[in-house]
Amino acid sequence: MILRVMIVEDEDMIRNGLVKTLPWADMGCTVIGSAGDGKSGLEQIIERRPDVVITDIRMPEMDGLEASRAIRDIDPEIPIIALTANAFDSDKQKAIDAGCNDYMAKPIVVGQLTAMIKKYI
Repeated sequence: MILRVMIVEDEDMIRNGLVKTLPWADMGCTVIGSAGDGKSGLEQIIERRPDVVITDIRMPEMDGLEASRAIRDIDPEIPIIALTANAFDSDKQKAIDAGCNDYMAKPIVVGQLTAMIKKYI
């Protein structure tokens, strides 16, 4: 089974870096979409039904926490990995409360993110 991943991140450099840098095929994954804000990300998630979602917490239109709560209403089983530039414990707790399974502070450490994703394969 190939794990289908959706990336929702408003910073183009980070979003494109995640799409192009991680060894997706080697991990048994494929990126099925990416979005620059929570609203368009949620629309794609509803349409494409990924196996894992990686989302930034702070974004325009709809933040990652709102999107995560909406994802939980659609499918409570989709693993969600939250990313944030603010490594505050309050952000981590907000992510957990919104239904995120994992949490990572930026800058992203590829090995750590890869390990998080592999838990869901």
